[in-house]
Amino acid sequence: MSGDTGVNPAPAIISGLISEVHFLCKQTDSDEGLNPDLLASANVRQYIHDSPTDLLRNPLPEPLIFDLCLDLFNQEENTKKLGEGDLWPDTEIVAWLDSMRPVIERAALLTVSLSFGYSGTEEDTKHLAALVLPHLQEGRACRNGK
Repeated sequence: MSGDTGVNPAPAIISGLISEVHFLCKQTDSDEGLNPDLLASANVRQYIHDSPTDLLRNPLPEPLIFDLCLDLFNQEENTKKLGEGDLWPDTEIVAWLDSMRPVIERAALLTVSLSFGYSGTEEDTKHLAALVLPHLQEGRACRNGK
């Protein structure tokens, strides 16, 4: 499962560690998801979701790997222009993270891509990291019973 493809999952797919890929992606200016030939060669199914609600109503595989790319929180038209940012309001970002809390808590592995250049200015990226990482850590602490 991935929030947006910032990490190359091909080695995990090729080696058979991943059987399904779920994307929650706002980007519409390029092909969605992973290369169909790669998926077919490894017998991996891919699902594209347009909202957290859509993603959460589907059964997700175990173990669950969650990859969040911070450029998700930059308005789509600005991800086409490196270094430009028009970030979602902080309240919307926190609400999105709260809606994804079940996935954050359940994930066996959680990764975050800062997406420098695509997540806005350098200051935007630092702001996103400072806002998002504590929420993810809180969700992970709940997973681990702390």
